[in-house]
Formats: sequence, C-alpha cells, structure tokens
Amino acid sequence: MACAIYRAGLTVEGPISVPWTADTIFGHICWAVRDGWGEGALKALLDMCRAGDPPFVLSDALPGDMLPKPATAEEIFDRVCPATERASLPDRLEKLSGRRFLPPACFDALRRGEIFDVAALDAAGEPAVVSRRLARAAVDRARGRLVPSRAEALVPIPAAVAVAAVPAAPAVPAPQAAQATAAAQAAAAAGAAGQVDTQADANGAGAPEGTAGGAERDSAPAIPNVRSGSGAVRYNVYIKAKDDWTDRLDACFKTLSVSGMGGGLSIGMGRFNYIPMERFRFAPVEKANGFVSLSHFVPAASDPTEGAYGLKLKRGRVGGCRSGRSPFKRPLLMLESGSCFMTGSEPAEFYGRVVEDIAPDYPGVVQVCFAFAVPMRLPWWGGGGARRKS
Repeated sequence: MACAIYRAGLTVEGPISVPWTADTIFGHICWAVRDGWGEGALKALLDMCRAGDPPFVLSDALPGDMLPKPATAEEIFDRVCPATERASLPDRLEKLSGRRFLPPACFDALRRGEIFDVAALDAAGEPAVVSRRLARAAVDRARGRLVPSRAEALVPIPAAVAVAAVPAAPAVPAPQAAQATAAAQAAAAAGAAGQVDTQADANGAGAPEGTAGGAERDSAPAIPNVRSGSGAVRYNVYIKAKDDWTDRLDACFKTLSVSGMGGGLSIGMGRFNYIPMERFRFAPVEKANGFVSLSHFVPAASDPTEGAYGLKLKRGRVGGCRSGRSPFKRPLLMLESGSCFMTGSEPAEFYGRVVEDIAPDYPGVVQVCFAFAVPMRLPWWGGGGARRKS
C-alpha cells in the first residue's frame, strides 16, 4: 500500500452519541461512497479491503494534537529510568497511568524508547467529555401528539476543566422529590401503555449505538476533546491514502459534515465542520521494530502477536437507512488505540482485517477494522509474549 499521510480536522460544537473510532468513520464513508458514486463503487472499495489492499486507512478521531498513550509507556519508564532518578519513578508512573492521551513530543519520545518529563503532562491537561441525557420530543402515532423522550449524548467540556469539577445535581427538597417520584411512576405507566415512542428511526439515527428503543444503558466510553480558538471542539483524523482517493475522501468528509456521524442524526447530533485534509509527517524513528496503533482494530491471523494492548467490547448497529430487520451487530472484541506490537523490522503501513458476518440479519454487512500503524522502537523487547495492559 503506497500512500501518503494526511490529517483532517473535525470541529464539533454540539453533542455526539458514540466515540468516533476508525471503524465507525470508515462505515460512514462507505455510505457516502454508495450515495455519491453508486453500489459498484462501494463494492469495489470493500473488495480491495477484503483483499488486504485498502485504498485508505484511518485513525480514530483524536483530541486536538493529542495522540493515544502507547500501552508500553509505563514499562518504558520502568526500564529506561536512570538509577539516579529511581526514587521519583513511582510518582511519575502514577501520573502517567492516569493518562489516555499524550502531547506529540511525549508520544514521540516513547516511540523512540525514551522517557520524558511528566511535568509536560500538567501543562497539556487531559481532555474529557461528560455523558448527558438530552430532552427531545417523540411522536405518539396512536394519539397524534408529541410526548417527551430522551436521548443520551456525549457533551464535550474544555480540556482545562476536570470531569470532577462538573457540578453535581442540586439536592431536591422532600416535597419536590415526592412529586418527581409520582411523575416518574406516571411516566412509567404511560410507557407501559404504549404512549411513549422512543424507537430509533429507520436508519438507526433516533437512538445512539448500544441502546434499544430509548432504554437506559451505561455510558459509552467517551472520546476526549480540546477546545480550538473558535470555541468548537476539534478532533483530528489521520489518514493514509492512495493518491487517487484523496479527492474522493475529501468529498466524503464534506458530505458527512452535514449529515453527521454516529447515532442521533435525526436530532442533529454528530455534525461537524470539516477542515480539509493536509499532508502530515510523523517524526522518524531509527531502527523501528514495532508499531503503535492510532485506531481500534481487529488483528488478522498473520499479524504480530508479541506486544501490549487494551481491549474494548463493541456492540454496534447497522446504519445506511435500513429497516424491517434487527439492526444490531454481533458483539465485537477489538484492540484499543495505543496497542503496541513487536514486528522485528520496519512495520507495515497497516494491520488488521475486515470482519465478516458481523450482522446476523444482514449477511453482506462487514466491519472494516484496520490498525493505523505508526513505527516504534522497542530495543529491550524480546520473548515477552503478548500482555494486556491493566
């Protein structure tokens, strides 16, 4: 796969329903390809992916200039820290272990197998989002009226504001609490009688991924955010693309900026302003013998197995304006962004595979789960096997 590296910016001013991982973005691009160039173009794209020669590979949507912390970060500090600084190592590891993302300079230092001053992490801050329930209206078709409903969303907050600083809900006086309890019981009874319609629309946009008809669910793992100068939340998507696909990808992102990505599209969630793709170059690493992934992915049978990684169980839904059958996909176990693997020599441009038979009711639907591989040097690694990070 001979390709160039690009970086595209997505600035979000409103809520999003699910984390924008690489496979989610790839899926939305597939629908944009189908709508813009027809079923034949979509089939050609998926055939290239199945053959192990994708025309482009994506990273997850990453917060600002931040990059995922390599899964080997703590081990690198433990092995490389000089004897004169070992006394401060526990404090360094404690600060490092609480991070999910790192500034570029710290990320590149770990790629070279070096340590850095953890004080730089305080200056960079740790991006975050909070999960909120949004009020919305649903149509009661039996009675011909609007009824209140809710949708869950991930609401970004500035990087400088800790999640713990978000104020808690005020205490409710006893009389008001009793009224709220009575109202909740009445709403439950109305729902049981079929008066509240919280089902997703035909393309799965009425409820976020992982929900069924507006039922309560645990908050999805949230992607962090940073604020750009305009007050919008900016994410960066890194792209390895062949030359003949750059214009098409640019057009797809412009289309998706209007329609949005993720769930809740019918109520305006997931929309963004698109900052066009620009050429990008990661800092070179001498004697690279491994890689760190900037995306969630599913490894292929021939991929390296010696490394450190995190796991995520994803429960997805089929999009693309489908109806009449169950939209739910099979649970999919993925390796998280930041996973590192030993290759023994210069790594390939990408790893991972296309997952077939992911949706029981839609045999032709696939999940494209490639790793955006960035070269890394692990000079001390050898014979350690694969380890899941704690």
